[in-house]
Amino acid sequence: MRFRILLTAVVSVLFSSSLYAADAEGNYAIWGMGNASCHSYNKAREKDGTDEFRYYIMGYLTAYNVHQSETYSISNLQEMPDIMAWFDDFCTNNAVHSFESALANFISEHYEDRKKTLRQKNPYGR
Repeated sequence: MRFRILLTAVVSVLFSSSLYAADAEGNYAIWGMGNASCHSYNKAREKDGTDEFRYYIMGYLTAYNVHQSETYSISNLQEMPDIMAWFDDFCTNNAVHSFESALANFISEHYEDRKKTLRQKNPYGR
């Protein structure tokens, strides 16, 4: 239940006014865990406390899937442990980046391999 509430809040915040809610210069407010640094993520990971980051990731990626055309799933067939491993690697190597920057990099890296439709055939035979 907590996840649904958090997911709804993240989706609402990210996309409440329009698809591209940046100002004329491309700036936008970053809410929640996206405003934290990768260093903060690394510290939380050391203490096995990444739940808030994981929930934020799920909400962010869900919102992206909802609002990006031809995108059923930006993460394609990856499951949460694989996605979290990607963030572990990124944040280990980019501790001064914001967590929102990590999310933007995840999307950029995975865009070409995204699952475009629910019925898209799996190229890996699963």
